[in-house]
Order: sequence, then C-alpha cells, then structure tokens
Amino acid sequence: MKKILCAILCLSLLVGVSACGSQDDPDESATPEIELPDVVVSDTDLTVASPTPTPEPQEIDLLSVCGINLVRDGQLTGLGFGGAVYADGVLTLTDAELSSSGAGAPVISYSGGDLEIVLEGVNTLAATGGAAAISCTDENGNLTVSGSGSMTATAEEAAAISVAGSVTISATVDVTGAPAVESGEVVAGDGAQISENSETHLVVYAETAAV
Repeated sequence: MKKILCAILCLSLLVGVSACGSQDDPDESATPEIELPDVVVSDTDLTVASPTPTPEPQEIDLLSVCGINLVRDGQLTGLGFGGAVYADGVLTLTDAELSSSGAGAPVISYSGGDLEIVLEGVNTLAATGGAAAISCTDENGNLTVSGSGSMTATAEEAAAISVAGSVTISATVDVTGAPAVESGEVVAGDGAQISENSETHLVVYAETAAV
C-alpha cells in the first residue's frame, strides 16, 4: 500500500512540474516586427528658405523725430510721427507741431549723411531744456529746407538749428535760438531770400510759402 501511495505522489509531482514549465515567461515576450518604408533623399527633397530681402539703404543712418526713429541703421522703420514722414530720402513735414523738452533730445535728429526737409502747410518745432530743434551729430552733415510750406523753429539755451555742414533754405522759415543757427554757412536757395540773419534770429522768406 505504501508503495502505491509513493507512486501516486511521485506522479502528481511530475505532472505539476511539467505544467509550470509550460507557462510563458513574461520577460521573454516576442518583439513585434515593424516594416519601415524605404526613404530616398535627393537634392530635390531639400528645401532652403529664401533670405529676407534687405530694404534699400537710406542716404542717412539715423533719423529721429521726437525720439521716434524713422530711420535706424540706414533702414526705414516704417514709422512716422506727428505729421513727419520720411520717404525717398526726404523728410516731409505737413502741418506738424513738434516739441521736445529733454536736454539731450532734439526735436529732429539725424546722422550719417545729409537731410532734406520739405515743408507743407504751417509747421512748428519747439525745443526746451537745452536741446536743438534740428540737430545733426555728424561732422559734415548738411541740411536743406524747401517746399511751399513754412516753419517756425525755436530753442531755449541752445542753437535752434545745429549742423556742422551748410544750411540751405528755399522756404519761409523763422528760426530763434541761442544762437539761431550753428552751422558752416547759411544760404538762401532758389526763390528765397534772407531778410534777417542775426545771432539769435534767422528769417528766410519765399514767395510761394504758406504763412
């Protein structure tokens, strides 16, 4: 009897061991096969972004009106301010009333070349606090003022117009400062005449100017 029971126990043990061996090991699960498409790269597959077009350089490097840059680093900013618009190398003032009160902040400041101002309508530039109404920081920058309009420019305790080069005016302009103009020379352009050119007052009259 004991031999029969031992045989049954041995048979049960063998059946249990074989059942455990048949179970799948979770760490040895099969990796699914993935087919990747063939990729062919050629010159026509590559795209190169076109560079951003550089705007045409302006004749001056910097032009600021009441602290707003209309030209910066020789490029147009696309801005205008208070009746002042710069385009095609010309600053046009149209019925502009511009002022500045900072000691280091002229109403109109430019550098890097010559500036041409065209007047339309009646324009007023007023600088206080020791700044100029129109200032050029270059050693040889010239200024030209023309147009059918007029301009009154005033400055307190500073030159109303301060440029190292020449100032040519062919419009009606009344300038008051200390001095009125600080420049290499002041010249009346075509159709204009200087009626007063003292230390503190410059008046140029043109027949076609608005008053």
